[in-house]
Amino acid sequence: MPRRRVGAILGEMLTSMTLAAPWTKGLAPAFVELVVALALLVGALVALQLLERATARYVAHRLGWRGVLLTGWVGVPLHETSHLLAAKLFGHRVIDWKLFSPDPVTGTLGYVRHAVRRDTAWQRLGYLASGLAPAIAGALVLGLLAWWALPTGAWGRLSADRELALSEVARGEAWLALLAQLGALARDLGAELWRGRSPWLPLQLYLAIAVVCHMAPSRADLSLAGHGLVAALLLLVAATVGCVATGVVPPGRSLLGLIPALVGLLMGAALLQGCYVLVLRLVERRRRGGAVVLGDGRL
Repeated sequence: MPRRRVGAILGEMLTSMTLAAPWTKGLAPAFVELVVALALLVGALVALQLLERATARYVAHRLGWRGVLLTGWVGVPLHETSHLLAAKLFGHRVIDWKLFSPDPVTGTLGYVRHAVRRDTAWQRLGYLASGLAPAIAGALVLGLLAWWALPTGAWGRLSADRELALSEVARGEAWLALLAQLGALARDLGAELWRGRSPWLPLQLYLAIAVVCHMAPSRADLSLAGHGLVAALLLLVAATVGCVATGVVPPGRSLLGLIPALVGLLMGAALLQGCYVLVLRLVERRRRGGAVVLGDGRL
């Protein structure tokens, strides 16, 4: 059958489908939102991983291998525990695991090796969940640390008058406003932390830095997550069609609602890791009398 004929038939089918079910007109915008949201989520994860890797390389280069362990003994067990819990939750067979086992030769700090018991969609989704688990666990722990560090009533003051139309952000019309609000939020957050400071503040900041320095999915984690990508995409496509058909908010729009939080997380991670590098550099210069001495570590 000629290609033009096939195209005409498909066009007639889509037209009749649209006339028969007007809700199908909302499918195209819903799928565009889904694609944009997924692209931004992947971009944020990759940026977080690159930022973490750059910080780790700098620390290892300046202080040697042991410099990475300053934060690793806290952040790495959290990272690997999240992998382990996700693998167990989705019924994977755990082959071997080490929550914290530094190896200066390979650069490995810990690992969880697991595999599917049966090749089902649910267990393939487990690959995706396990790959993304460190970022989710890290964000939750950072939230708990903020709740511990901030004084009573601070959350209300920080969230007041900060609403932003997410639909405008999705259309790219409010990115500058979003960045300005996040900058103001960072300033006010610092002021609240200082106003309600306690003897625990140095410990709280150290724990936050230790978590941020190891919360990003590694390259191996992102590669592992790819094994569950097809199953996740099929699920999202089915959910999008179902939500549009029933008038429920589609998953793409819900995912776009995470954009401000993701941008804020990236800015916070950059700020905390930048402070960590600055402190290490100042301490190093002071100990070396202003001279810069390179370590012999590798990562």
